[in-house]
Amino acid sequence: ESFLKEKSEMFESPEFRTITYISLGPEDFIDENGVDETAMIAQYQAEIENFSVEETRRINQIIYDDEAKAEMAYDDLKAGMPFAEIKQKYFKEIDSSTSDLGFVSKADLLPSIASQVFGLKKGSVSRPIKSSLGWHLIEVTDVKAGQVKSFEEVKENIRLDIARENARDYLYEISKDIDDTLGGGATLEETAHKFSIKTKKIEFLDNEGKDKNGVSIESLPADKNFIKAVFDLEEGGESPILESSQDNIVIVRVDSIMPRALKSIDSIRKDLILAWKHNKRVSKAENLTKKLVDKINRGESISKNIEALALPKKRSVLLKRDN
Repeated sequence: ESFLKEKSEMFESPEFRTITYISLGPEDFIDENGVDETAMIAQYQAEIENFSVEETRRINQIIYDDEAKAEMAYDDLKAGMPFAEIKQKYFKEIDSSTSDLGFVSKADLLPSIASQVFGLKKGSVSRPIKSSLGWHLIEVTDVKAGQVKSFEEVKENIRLDIARENARDYLYEISKDIDDTLGGGATLEETAHKFSIKTKKIEFLDNEGKDKNGVSIESLPADKNFIKAVFDLEEGGESPILESSQDNIVIVRVDSIMPRALKSIDSIRKDLILAWKHNKRVSKAENLTKKLVDKINRGESISKNIEALALPKKRSVLLKRDN
């Protein structure tokens, strides 16, 4: 009993709170059917660049460390030697590196070579082009033309974007009305009824977002400040409108507080016994160590005392004075 009293915090349940709250986000007000097609076309035209697909080209390149070597390779190309053979011929003889860059856009290339590469036709090879890396020979093996997606291809995405933006605007307006209603003395339930929204209730919530069984409550608002707000409130207290990074709003009331309390003996009996035994072992070891240190300090032999206790001796690693 004395051990339980001394270590009571180890066997207490956490403080629990019963709460009622309203949680609203833009997704609660999205109405895709309410989006006018005229607005969709206007947004499509205003953001036409976002619906454009850049031209890309598949290219091979060889980079040489000086112009003369690059020109020699280019002369072989003009004479009809395939690009792949140019790589093989000069790879060992000339300080060069080769690579298949795959499909790239103009923006993927060094500015000093991009314009010339994108001026080449499919199947053609450039003259040596100078860059900060050296002299490039570029072969264009394929071209995917740029295009602009049609309105029909993207209109559903535009519809959803506009619906979300409208929902965010509506949430902002309704949050002001909710705040005014609560400020006028209405309860959370009365306010919810007025705006046709549902209140939510949780009966056991600890400061880690878990229930009385220690299981995380998945339905809680995701914002990390929600739990802090709940445990900052007094019993009966109601928060102001809390805004989250996801554009959601939450208002919470603490209905009741269940303080920390000792769990039932039946539920903690096994852990209590284990903790008591562990505590006994620690206390015994501490007392034994203290007596041994006292004897050693009086000049008694370490080895004899260890032998008397039937403890195994261990040799330490070499210790220096500054260890």
